[in-house]
Amino acid sequence: MRTERLSPNLTAIDFPAVQTEIASYLKQGTWSAGVKMGVIFEGGALRGVVSAGYGLAVSRYINAGSVFSLYGASSGGLNAIYYASDALEVALKIYEENATDPMCTNLWKFPNILNPDWLVDEWMFKNRRFDLDKINNRKPSVWLSLTDLDTGLPHYFNVKGSDPSLVRQAMKATAYAPLVSNGYQIIEGHRYGDGAISDAIPYEKARRDGCTHLICLLTRPPDYRKQHGFLSRGLETARLLHHTKSLREAWFARDVEYSQLLDRLYVSGDDTIPTLILHPAARTDVPGNLESRARVVAEMGGRAYKSALSALEDQFDLPSAKSRAET
Repeated sequence: MRTERLSPNLTAIDFPAVQTEIASYLKQGTWSAGVKMGVIFEGGALRGVVSAGYGLAVSRYINAGSVFSLYGASSGGLNAIYYASDALEVALKIYEENATDPMCTNLWKFPNILNPDWLVDEWMFKNRRFDLDKINNRKPSVWLSLTDLDTGLPHYFNVKGSDPSLVRQAMKATAYAPLVSNGYQIIEGHRYGDGAISDAIPYEKARRDGCTHLICLLTRPPDYRKQHGFLSRGLETARLLHHTKSLREAWFARDVEYSQLLDRLYVSGDDTIPTLILHPAARTDVPGNLESRARVVAEMGGRAYKSALSALEDQFDLPSAKSRAET
């Protein structure tokens, strides 16, 4: 299929097919017969504020209850949950005010620099909680990518219909980045951690599930590819020594697999389905994974939201983005 760069923040694979289906949805309020639209959220700790902003823009036009399935890993999985419950505006506040709090992101607490437990327990299940009942009563499944820490293989947890205590565990597990956290969760006898190790962008999972079209909300610009120098590989190996050999192998294999997927999405279009990709135009549009300045995180989340609205308005017959942003 043909990959086409439509704007600084928008790329499409087989754009005519995507355009036709989204235009039909906007006109009719439902998808055409046989269309199964999926939405994928990429994360990356504080980078997830970017895909949260994109998701909020998408939600202005595409109701979460109408899509076939949702996917995410790391903070992208948490974004998928808030999108599914119509609460991405709340998620943006969590990034700005809670994820940057020293209780969550604190370089002085090495090796546990990130504290997903506090964020999930105190905010996502309490002060800024999402509506799990709404998710359970809606059409789409919400899949979180986890990594089995003993085998290094991906495991996919469906939030919809699951016990709230297991949902809480899965949300923590997918966010435990191993270089900055020693955390893990035991779910049904298996140790799970960061979903981005084994499947940061669950594109193949969505295809296997039967999605016919996809909207991907990514947090890296199109020219980004994962690379490791000798020094960084040595440091990361040392940090991962307490994990299994299989996990360490999966950690370094992810670089190749991630870059290969980006080549497929942005360059070749091979083995893909019609896909709309919202992405940063440049690396300067993305915060660092451990960005703790609330002002910077808020600015980049807002920038992502506005750039996505503008890109969507330019390519589709949409109501005014400005009027949508004001509602």
